[in-house]
Amino acid sequence: MVRFERRQGFFAFGNDTLGFQVRAYQLKPGTYRLVAHGMNCPKVPQEDERCLVDESGLLGTVERSRPSRGYPESAPTFEVQAGAVTYAGDFILTARNQIEWLEIPAEELSRAHRRFASMAPGPEPAIPENYRLKFGLTARTYEDDAGRRY
Repeated sequence: MVRFERRQGFFAFGNDTLGFQVRAYQLKPGTYRLVAHGMNCPKVPQEDERCLVDESGLLGTVERSRPSRGYPESAPTFEVQAGAVTYAGDFILTARNQIEWLEIPAEELSRAHRRFASMAPGPEPAIPENYRLKFGLTARTYEDDAGRRY
């Protein structure tokens, strides 16, 4: 299992979660699948499971729902081959509490191409249609089960 994180600073002036952050990771050869996503989640959620977190409040501890979800076997996959570079794309948490995929734009990808020009290209990721981003990247919020917005 591989865990990827993306953070936003506490003092966020504007929304820096909309920009692309192209990162390179060296992974063992094999096929990787989207298993789950979570926010402050102490475990990996099962398929369609929400993550509940205990929070301290003025009146004691309260159980809260956080944006999270486990994914089925049909979730996006990408293959890593020895000696090749795989461009897996960008996985985005949308307001529908689902990870959706977007191809990395050419201008962002060109920088990565220069860094890995000597490596053979790996296979394209396998992204089912229902995981492809359908709307443009805009700042949206997520509402949890308690009606709180993020």
